[in-house]
Amino acid sequence: MGKPFDVTSKHLIEDRLADWLPFSGRSADGPLRVVDSDISTITSAADKVLRIDGPTPWLMHLEMQLGPDAGLPK
Repeated sequence: MGKPFDVTSKHLIEDRLADWLPFSGRSADGPLRVVDSDISTITSAADKVLRIDGPTPWLMHLEMQLGPDAGLPK
């Protein structure tokens, strides 16, 4: 079951794909696209998975954290 902000955060990711890459410390060396991350055999799915096509294609798995986590560094 989706959380209240899932739709908004997923829309922000899809609308501005390249803006999320700096969080990974990498940049796009080719086209970006969203990969369908719905796994019907499991009741879970990633918020978004981006595929960066280039000389060495790679995937970026995004999970939005919409609440506090005392274990994360400030």
